Amino acid sequence: MKKRILLIILSSIFVFVGVFGFGGCDKQLADSENILSYNEDDAIIFDYSARDGTKTQYIKKFDQFATTWGFVGDQPGYIRTSSINQLSALKELNAESLRFDLFMGYTGLGYNIGKTSTQNGSTDAEYEQMMQVVRELEEQSVLPQLVVFACPAYAQSYGSWKSKPIAEKWQELCHNMAAYFKNKDIRIGAYEIWNEPDLGTEYFDGTWEDYIDTYISGAKGIKSADSDAFVEGMSASWIHKICSEKESGQQMTKWERFISRTAQENVLPDSISWHFYGREGELENIVGLGGDGENFSVYRNAILNALTASQTGTSENDDTVYTELATMQQNLNEFNIYQPLAESSAEMWNSAQVVPGMFNAIETLLAANDITRVNWATFLSEQRNGVGCSSIDTYSLQRYAAYHVNWMYGRLPVNRIIQPELENGLETFAAADNGRAGIIVYNTADQAKSAKIAFRGIPFEKGNVSVYLVDDEHITYSSKNEPYLAGYYKEVDVNRLTADLSLQKNAVYYIEINAADGKQSDLEYDNALRENIVRKDYYYPQRGDCTPYSEIHENSLTAYVAMNGNQEGTSASAVTLNGLSLADALTLDYETWGDPKAGENAALGLKLDFQTTEGYTKSVYYAFDGFETDITLPFGTEKKSSSVISLGSLDSGTVNIDLKQVAPDGWTGQMVVSYLIQNAGPEAVAKFVLY
Repeated sequence: MKKRILLIILSSIFVFVGVFGFGGCDKQLADSENILSYNEDDAIIFDYSARDGTKTQYIKKFDQFATTWGFVGDQPGYIRTSSINQLSALKELNAESLRFDLFMGYTGLGYNIGKTSTQNGSTDAEYEQMMQVVRELEEQSVLPQLVVFACPAYAQSYGSWKSKPIAEKWQELCHNMAAYFKNKDIRIGAYEIWNEPDLGTEYFDGTWEDYIDTYISGAKGIKSADSDAFVEGMSASWIHKICSEKESGQQMTKWERFISRTAQENVLPDSISWHFYGREGELENIVGLGGDGENFSVYRNAILNALTASQTGTSENDDTVYTELATMQQNLNEFNIYQPLAESSAEMWNSAQVVPGMFNAIETLLAANDITRVNWATFLSEQRNGVGCSSIDTYSLQRYAAYHVNWMYGRLPVNRIIQPELENGLETFAAADNGRAGIIVYNTADQAKSAKIAFRGIPFEKGNVSVYLVDDEHITYSSKNEPYLAGYYKEVDVNRLTADLSLQKNAVYYIEINAADGKQSDLEYDNALRENIVRKDYYYPQRGDCTPYSEIHENSLTAYVAMNGNQEGTSASAVTLNGLSLADALTLDYETWGDPKAGENAALGLKLDFQTTEGYTKSVYYAFDGFETDITLPFGTEKKSSSVISLGSLDSGTVNIDLKQVAPDGWTGQMVVSYLIQNAGPEAVAKFVLY
């Protein structure tokens, strides 16, 4: 204890010196680790004005998953207050949503939902437990993703939570659930129907056909209560098997049967959800029960090929062209680089061993542009024999290295820069916007490494610099969200700085430089229009890694479109907003980089599609000069635009949108805002903020 107190005192003195302890003319910075200085001898220069449009920007597509057991206490119906209090830590991760399972009618967060033959999901009492989580998530501007599972007594065909539900009662229960949240004006990020029905009889003891029936009745119930609800299907444990295997007596694969039947019933899911767990920090070279079938690339390629085949009518056993699949998302909503609760993970889950594997996985998943969202498993969870998988310990509330990796990435700006190579084994993420510059340096080698980095081209001259470190010597044993602070420096000249880093095995430094004038980083802006969001959608005319992409950040409503190194290709994303009026004056800020190339088939801009009582009837395209190609998108009117309005030239600017001038008569106040790019040059990137 005395040693701990001494360390805290020394740390406090060190931070004080970092704020006030740099010399005058020689510009030397004082710190106990000797990390920052103005000595650039032998330093490798990182030029923050050299943006990189050939790779996916550092978009914030990473969310969290918490098991229901991370919240429930030892007594049925009891919710652990300490777990609820940790939900504020989600916002610092820049997480859009938290996925959690309900285990309805039993001992989960859905304890009372459908618990008896008279409880059908329509009463406040049934939601008492889960609403504690939902309300706190609302406070943190984080969406709840609900796993609608298990089968409670109200819908049971026999006395088991694993049973195939009675279709009519399951549909009623799901309808009432969606109606409950819609009537309370609570936006649910996703309704996912069941959990891992393909994992033998672990969670579902029916056949695959039984699961399809369960999905269809559940989706119909949800959509009948809320036509804009976002519904996910499959929740696959082994997506590669679903995509390739046929059950006895069946002519089509499980994938083909699911797509065919849900399309016939007009309830194709908005997203296919699937799960992947690596081994000991690796995504590949895994020898599991199925040999190389356990590799991430096998899972990824299986669903990529299946989706593409169904979308283009080239499936082996079903030549139907399912054009609707161009908007189908993939949500990898349970993901980890090790096996949770497994003995093989005992030395990894709460140590710095996760660091290199997690950052490597982030880069892999960023390149998988048609995987829309990823949920880290887990934010909170149970432990078994002293082994867990939580980012935050459920009992001590300590933040582990897995939390800090997500924290560092969540705070890193989006706008990627060109990054020179460091010593073999050291990898970097580096980015900047007008309010923040950052660099993550992590060690993948089996030995200590070092690097000296010089900062140049940061878009502001004075900054406040924080240096964070995670390694096995600097694991924080506290409930604060920040990692170990190795230094803090106030109002220094940032474009002359160098960092001299020594990294142990598995170590990571995150250096964050914030503008001294207080200008916010792009994604820290809380956009008031967030309260008007109905849902987000994506368009994938072509699928695969390193394709053109589009992304909309939830809280700031900052949108990005990029060609991602491709000469040709198309991408778009859309956000539906409601509750607007003709009196609203909207403003659009935009910025482009990567030398967008105008051309005959080039498109770059945004569309506004307006809803009337007769549906979506008018579309207006705001395009940059030379990028007026009017793409027909599967959103809103799904037709060519009524008019094209110039955004002017490229670079950056602001446009005022007068809704009185562009909205049609009879407008309901709902519109779809679509951001799009096509054939705009391989390095082209555009950023938009509507407010």
